[in-house]
Amino acid sequence: AYGDSLVAVKLLDTGLSPEMNQMLTREVHALASLTHPHIVTVLDFDHVHESEATDSLSAGQPYVVFEYASRGALDEYLSKNPTLSWPWVRHLLFALLDGLAHAHARNVIHRDLKPANIIGFESPKTWKITDFGLAFLGGEQAKEHRIYGTPQYMAPEQFQGDGYLYA
Repeated sequence: AYGDSLVAVKLLDTGLSPEMNQMLTREVHALASLTHPHIVTVLDFDHVHESEATDSLSAGQPYVVFEYASRGALDEYLSKNPTLSWPWVRHLLFALLDGLAHAHARNVIHRDLKPANIIGFESPKTWKITDFGLAFLGGEQAKEHRIYGTPQYMAPEQFQGDGYLYA
C-alpha cells in the first residue's frame, strides 16, 4: 500500500470503550486532513483484522500509519547537539509555529507539544509535529476542564484546567 516507502506504525490501546474509539477515529480523521509541511502525514488508520492477529497484535486493535522520520525526535537531536545557532533555532521555531497555526485554524489543538513530539526528516531536511494523541478538537466543546500534557512543557492555562487550550 505504501510502495517501497518506510513507514512508522503506532499501535493504540486495545481497551478503548466504543465512545473513546469513536472519538479516536474522529480525531485521526481530523489530523489526516492537516496537510502541512511541518505536521507529520497520516497515511492510514485502521484496526487489526482477525486474520492479522498475533500474540502481540490483538484483533480490533487500532493503529495509525505515519510517514517515517529518519532523523528521530528533536529531543534526541538536542542531546547530541546541545549548541545550536540562533538562525537554526529561529527557522525551526517559525516552521513549527506555522504548523501549529495551521492546526489551530482547523480547530485541532495539540496539548502536548515538546521536543519528543517533533520528528526529523532527511529529505527534505525538516522537522514536523507528531503525536497528536492528546489533541483536542476545538469548536463549541473547546472549554476543557481536564489537565493533559507533559508538566515541563505545559502552558499555565493547561495547569489551571479552566481555559481554552492552545498549546
